[in-house]
Amino acid sequence: MAILRTNDGYIGIAKQTAKGTPNATPDMYIKFIEESGAVNFETMDLREAGDGEFVGESIKTLHTEEFGFKFYARPENLTYILGYFLGKDTVVGASDPYSHTLIRLTNGRKWLTIRKQLDTAIIKQYDDCKIYSIEINGEAGKPIEVTVTGKH
Repeated sequence: MAILRTNDGYIGIAKQTAKGTPNATPDMYIKFIEESGAVNFETMDLREAGDGEFVGESIKTLHTEEFGFKFYARPENLTYILGYFLGKDTVVGASDPYSHTLIRLTNGRKWLTIRKQLDTAIIKQYDDCKIYSIEINGEAGKPIEVTVTGKH
């Protein structure tokens, strides 16, 4: 499994064939500017003896993990990201300039495996991810930045 170190600023992204089938070989690596993540969960307290003050059990009712990263737009990485988001990328051409046709599939966005290496033996990996938003920002004289957010 080829993984680049996080301190080099890379995230590996791979398209899954289906939900529940993580992909061990990234389709591409993105050199990111910044990245973020959050864990959200909700619980429900079950009280003993009706409405008493003592909680007997707590049950987790929701658990989601969000991810996000920002990178400079380049033709190859932006095309992959838009293809993952829209569903299908048809490429025409044997060399530059390629022609990409992006088509939204009826079954929606692709399932993704996103990973980065935290240390020599520690890998943070999100399976069954979907991209929920892509924000593209540009300003005269500066690189175009792309911010991707999604959920696991």
